Amino acid sequence: MVVSEYDAFGPWIYEISEEHPAPELFKPYIPEEPCLMCFKIPRDIERRRATPDMDLYDYVVGAYEEYICILKRIEHTVEKSIVRYRDVEGICLFRKFLRGTCTLYLKNGEAVLPFNVVSIATMTAFVGLVRQRYMTESERPVPGCQPLDGSIPEMLFVNLTRELQESGEKFQTVAYQPEMPVLFKKETFSERIAHIRRPQRIPAALHLISDRELLIIQRELAAKKTRENEYGYTFTYLPLSKIRDIQFEKDKGCGQILKCLIRMEHTQLELDLDESNQKAGDFYRTLSGSLR
Repeated sequence: MVVSEYDAFGPWIYEISEEHPAPELFKPYIPEEPCLMCFKIPRDIERRRATPDMDLYDYVVGAYEEYICILKRIEHTVEKSIVRYRDVEGICLFRKFLRGTCTLYLKNGEAVLPFNVVSIATMTAFVGLVRQRYMTESERPVPGCQPLDGSIPEMLFVNLTRELQESGEKFQTVAYQPEMPVLFKKETFSERIAHIRRPQRIPAALHLISDRELLIIQRELAAKKTRENEYGYTFTYLPLSKIRDIQFEKDKGCGQILKCLIRMEHTQLELDLDESNQKAGDFYRTLSGSLR
């Protein structure tokens, strides 16, 4: 039985089916070949503001055997993008309360898919499909990589790693970076006042690895003094086969910060580590050595 878009509309992502067909606006642009998964992402508007004559969906996304098709609504037209799995250099899945985004790091920029976290299971399934297909060569364990000793003090990371294990993921925890205040040197008076009003911090992060991927789970840093950052975090997946180089730089304004630059062919990820965090530094040096 077909459910009308207006009656079904809400924050949910629907997989396209006989019950929930593709929106009329997008139908001419959807590839005709069989897909592994196809879903539609609704507009971010309140249900009471929706009307039967509106285009109620912003995206239709299809995962096919060799590529992803991303259709984006622009007013009353559609922008079509084809993304080959081999061109995906990483994936970042962000969630905070009910707000989520899935970002694909690509050769020519980024593709960002906003969604409501009530549909996190659908988006996680999509990310899983992409991760199965974005490898370019066989993987092998990183030699000399040692698991993290001791327990992780933050319950958020404990719970998230437990969920990973229960879902069948084979990641090993190798380093932990606690959230820390940044101590600047040679500050002017105005800079010192600004840092007192808005203290800068190194975000808390957990670093994990499998024989296929690097995974960084990182807390969001709040823009103001608040506990909201406890609820915002990212999962960043990087295929090991696409990491080309890892370099380290000291922050010019703060010798405490060691910047770790992870470079893919077209994408760069920058991590802030506490220089005294020997475990994290040693892990990335070991990973860097394995690339040569």
